[in-house]
Amino acid sequence: MNSNHLCMALLMCGLIALLSRLESLPQHDARLLTNFRFPKFSNISTSIANPCFHENDVFNFSTMSVEGIRKIYVIHWSKLANRRKSMRDRLSTVLPAGWEQKNFVAFITQYDSDRVTHQDVLCHAGSYANQQKKGQFSVTMKHHVAYYDVCFHQYGIVLIVEDDVQFAPDFVQKVSFVLKALPAEWSNCFVSACMPVHCTKLACLQHRGSGSNCAYGYLMSLTGSRLMLHHMPIFTTPDFQMNHVSNMTSLFHSYNSVFHRLIVEQPDGTDGIWKRDGQELHILS
Repeated sequence: MNSNHLCMALLMCGLIALLSRLESLPQHDARLLTNFRFPKFSNISTSIANPCFHENDVFNFSTMSVEGIRKIYVIHWSKLANRRKSMRDRLSTVLPAGWEQKNFVAFITQYDSDRVTHQDVLCHAGSYANQQKKGQFSVTMKHHVAYYDVCFHQYGIVLIVEDDVQFAPDFVQKVSFVLKALPAEWSNCFVSACMPVHCTKLACLQHRGSGSNCAYGYLMSLTGSRLMLHHMPIFTTPDFQMNHVSNMTSLFHSYNSVFHRLIVEQPDGTDGIWKRDGQELHILS
């Protein structure tokens, strides 16, 4: 066998191995990526044209910033009106006055589970449409609406939360500390925790890699939002969708907050957690 034949054989073996690897991973739906121009590094294109999103998937522009956060998105089901009212009350305890008038908070009611159409699922889930339960698709899709709006308005940093969370009393101060501690290139940072996070020093702001830490409260960057949209279609829950992207590309840098919990779903025992985190803040700062 001459050198040309050997090179060709090696190339074919490499292609076969690559195709075998790709077959085991969720595939991109070509319809969703037609208008994406995606360079290899951080200068990701501002073009986010996507035929599956609609005009009502974009919110009014936020004219406010809190410690670098340009907007807060609340994952919400329209039928639970009492949750929306309670959430507004909780937000008022941690945010500066005027947030309502400045479009700083958006309640995402698009793609409610009782209003999701089969066409919505087909378009956003692609070949995974038949595997989707409407409730799961609805929640994950709402997170992607947030990513779409981030890209549309070019927000650098946003916060995404579910509508039943509780905030630490000094939430803004702690978020400011976390954002200053993050490296220049980060995609998302979880400020909630449903799994044990062993933090003994600032170094716990390390790459998360894989393993869910729940998506009911996290910071997201513009680059992270672009990567999440680029790696559609939707095929699982929001946190595992992020795990997938983290494993698919080395550009997606995911972190855990240096604090155990800045946001929690259940109030039980949070006073002790927040007191301990407050002591850590004092030590670390």
